[in-house]
Amino acid sequence: MTVPIYCVALVIALAVGWSADKTRKKAYHVIGGCTLGVVSFIICVTVQKPEVKYAFICFGGAGVWSALPVFLSWMVTMFDGREKRAICIALINGVGNLASIYGSFFWPAGDAPKYTKGFAITTSLMGAAALVMIFNKWRFGDKGFRGNTNDH
Repeated sequence: MTVPIYCVALVIALAVGWSADKTRKKAYHVIGGCTLGVVSFIICVTVQKPEVKYAFICFGGAGVWSALPVFLSWMVTMFDGREKRAICIALINGVGNLASIYGSFFWPAGDAPKYTKGFAITTSLMGAAALVMIFNKWRFGDKGFRGNTNDH
């Protein structure tokens, strides 16, 4: 049951990564991945049919797993110097790995089979990530934090 989820995510993540690199519009690709996750997880909560829910879990996972690497590659280009970039990567990975601790509490067995709490929290986090990216793109434009002229 897990193989199709990862296969769909692989295909979409490769396409998103290639497109983000080719177009140099990484912020838009992250926003798109987050939006795909939000829409997919909302459908997972509202639909009762297991086949439909499973299909949208595939797309929701693809949204998460395609947005994250593009976000990381965009974020590290936003800072001058190796030290600032290294600290940025360490902080992002450190905070991101905390999900293994708190994430297990989002999906309690008593909430099966709907998992409303887990999908609601995941949808909220993906929506917040999209809003942060929209704000960053609006606030810093194509110049980034350090004032470069590339569109990242």
